[in-house]
Amino acid sequence: MCMKLALLLSLFLLTTPTIASKFQFNFNVGQDTADDGEDRSGTASLVRFGLSTSPASMFRWNTAFTYQTGSNAFSQGDFTLGPYIYPLAYMGRKTPGQPFIYAEGKIGFGTLAKKSRTDTGFGMGAGIDLQMFKHSGVTFSVEQHSASEASTRLWLGFYWR
Repeated sequence: MCMKLALLLSLFLLTTPTIASKFQFNFNVGQDTADDGEDRSGTASLVRFGLSTSPASMFRWNTAFTYQTGSNAFSQGDFTLGPYIYPLAYMGRKTPGQPFIYAEGKIGFGTLAKKSRTDTGFGMGAGIDLQMFKHSGVTFSVEQHSASEASTRLWLGFYWR
């Protein structure tokens, strides 16, 4: 039921021109590699759905949900919120790539080694949105994630406005 509601809401937001023009939607997949000496070792697979405000402005707010799964019975969902800065946003579509930097606060709920856990922290990163079509393209970013375990995250995905 909840999944159906989320799909319907997403479809509504994407097909309504006045709403869709005020946001940038992101869908990313990625890999999380825990730093040496952490409780969780190895890599985790990531899937992320994000929503940013005002795609034409230099300063944007971004919120996202990330699901991650990995070795040692690791499974977790993260909710994030934070500012994104696009220093070349004033150029608009004159440039095919829009670099960005960001910082996000995070709270996560999940399990590790069959034990429940709550995970809070932050992430800082940099990336680039490469415009492929009029209102969409590919995004790539690298993030240093600092929470219960420190890790490096690599993201690849699509964005559309």
